[in-house]
This record gives sequence, C-alpha cells and structure tokens, in this order.
Amino acid sequence: MSDLAAIITAATGLLVALGGAIAWLWNKLENRFTAIEQRAEGCEERSAVQTTVIELLWQELERVTPDGSKVLARALKLLNDLKEPHR
Repeated sequence: MSDLAAIITAATGLLVALGGAIAWLWNKLENRFTAIEQRAEGCEERSAVQTTVIELLWQELERVTPDGSKVLARALKLLNDLKEPHR
C-alpha cells in the first residue's frame, strides 16, 4: 500500500507543478495579447487622424486646383479605399 501512496504523492506533485506551469504560460500569453490589443487600438486611432488630415489636404488641393486632374481623381479613389474598413 505504501507504493501506491508514493505513486499518488508523486503524481499529485507532478500535476501541481504542471498546473503551475500552465497557469504561468497562460498569464504570459494573456499579457502579451493585451499589449498587442492596446497597440492595435493606438494604431487605429492614429490611422483615423492621418486619414482625416489627408482628406483635409486633398479637399484644399481640390479647391486650389478644380480642373479635375487625373492625379486628383486617383488620389480621391485611394483616399476612399483607405477610409473603407478592412475586410
């Protein structure tokens, strides 16, 4: 019976250590994903500001040069593509 108790004790110790390792790994991954999500939110905010600035500059350029040039038409298409959410 003492062999069985020793095996159970060893198995319990192994499971506790394994559970601790899994919890540590889970916390590392969770912290990493949280940091990535925060950086992604910052990028989205910055992208929105940059898109707004580009649109304002484009509108001013169109006001100054209302001839409907091909370059401005292409710039408008790219700007509209930039404003569409990514699929």
